[in-house]
Amino acid sequence: MAVKHGFLADYFEGFGYKILKPVEIDPHVSHEHEFNGINGFKEILGSEKQKLPCRVIYLTDDEEDIIEDIVNLTWYDARENHPTRTEYRLYYPESDCFLKAKPEDLLFVCKNLNSDEPALTMFISKAGDTISNQLSWLFGISTDAITTTGQTEKLCNENSLNYFSNLILSKIGILSMEQDDSLLDKILEEFPHGFPKTVDFSEFSRSFVTDISPYDNPDVALIEYLDYEEHLFRLFEKYFVEKKLKSGFNDVEDFIRYSLSVQNRRKSRAGYALENHLKFIFDAMEIRYSYNKITENKSRPDFIFPDISNYRDTEFPFLNLTMLGVKTTCKDRWRQVLTEAEKISQKHLCTLEPGISEAQTDEMMSHQLQLVVPAPILSTFNTKQQAWLATLSDFISVVGERQNIN
Repeated sequence: MAVKHGFLADYFEGFGYKILKPVEIDPHVSHEHEFNGINGFKEILGSEKQKLPCRVIYLTDDEEDIIEDIVNLTWYDARENHPTRTEYRLYYPESDCFLKAKPEDLLFVCKNLNSDEPALTMFISKAGDTISNQLSWLFGISTDAITTTGQTEKLCNENSLNYFSNLILSKIGILSMEQDDSLLDKILEEFPHGFPKTVDFSEFSRSFVTDISPYDNPDVALIEYLDYEEHLFRLFEKYFVEKKLKSGFNDVEDFIRYSLSVQNRRKSRAGYALENHLKFIFDAMEIRYSYNKITENKSRPDFIFPDISNYRDTEFPFLNLTMLGVKTTCKDRWRQVLTEAEKISQKHLCTLEPGISEAQTDEMMSHQLQLVVPAPILSTFNTKQQAWLATLSDFISVVGERQNIN
């Protein structure tokens, strides 16, 4: 049984979107501080003049450049006194988020459902960055359809969120998770003393996935394993964090240390989980490999195929060797893979990151790096990228053929 993630409509009633023009955001062109060409936003904002508290987030692929603020926007009709014309605008105040924004950036204005939240959430994503592709995919908008004229969509419970939707939502500070006491009881029964080794938690998570086999569909199996592990981990983490919050902290430093430990555990666990499930799938498919073995200059590729002894054998045909790096997200860290396993000219990298920008995949191609992604996220890439990408099934076929040659 798959993990339930709910719907985007659980968070937003509807949204408007557009590409920013210089007159809206460039201080050298205009000082009006207004988004215009958005009459269509009436569908979610109404027709009355109003002040709207808004959580605004400026997003880039560089996490250090992400900025968030709470501002008050003004929605009004600049042609209110005209007998036949309307021209709605959204006025915004000074904020570092808007100072960061540039023409051609992508704007999403979402009407929140939760009354405890500000009325609106606004996302501004840097033009050309992967996060722009991801937001477009999340909201179901073709990047080819986005113009400088504002358009609006209502949300309904038709398309459920999935594992990859959750990855994107977590980047914008939204974590969808249903409390499940029966699952929590099973976790606590299995691990009564706290968080176990990641390999043990990965194995435990796979025990809940009984409806899919890696033999039938390794791509779907991988996502099911990861989805369940993420869900179980969040339940387990929530239980312990709530206990700590109730017991309190000695001082600010104690709080900061604990917060950092939570963040670091999340980051390290995600990478190890992906590696653990890949190893399980390779073993199930009888694919030979060596994991985390030294090649040259103390580098340790995540996987070498068929194995490290073949890699070190000077008589072994180097064209039958394969290496696979593993990174849950790419960003600039994909270049690290290029220095590993010098004997192998074409590198492979497995990632879970959807919608990577074409500029970045073009650069990967120029460095003979082949990206391996689970089949369920192929649709987040454009047609040109899809022709180049390899699925996990594709990759397993390649390494399987190469090991059978010898």
